[in-house]
Amino acid sequence: MSKKYYFLILLVFLVVVGAGYFMLNQDNGIRIGDVNYKVPDGYSVSESDTVYNLTNGDESISLVKKTSYNDIKDVTKQYKKVKAEKNIKINFTNFTAGDVQVYESHSNKEPNIAHYWFAHKGVVYEIISNNKTDNTDNVVSDLISNIELK
Repeated sequence: MSKKYYFLILLVFLVVVGAGYFMLNQDNGIRIGDVNYKVPDGYSVSESDTVYNLTNGDESISLVKKTSYNDIKDVTKQYKKVKAEKNIKINFTNFTAGDVQVYESHSNKEPNIAHYWFAHKGVVYEIISNNKTDNTDNVVSDLISNIELK
């Protein structure tokens, strides 16, 4: 065999090994700003201009790509104001997911809608569920608990 064939075989081998390595090292994560979310097992991801949508068929959660706020108190105040203009009263609860303090909105008029906010390095991140189930808080808590902060 000539050197040309050896080179071609070596090149094909390197491409196959490189592609296999690349495919095995996919981290199944979503990076937004300085936060890397690990997609929960069983969830698929789709993307629009403004959000990443995670769904498992029953549960649907959206990770907002960008926020213009850097203070959770400003976010919750603005959200409450917008909802008040629509005669919707909002209450907030807090919980800790890992080491992260999370704010969650509640409304009796919109019981299936939940917004979650947390801050990292002066940036507020938002997660939304438009079809909240009994399991949504657990999924969001696990999602936030397993984030990698840059």
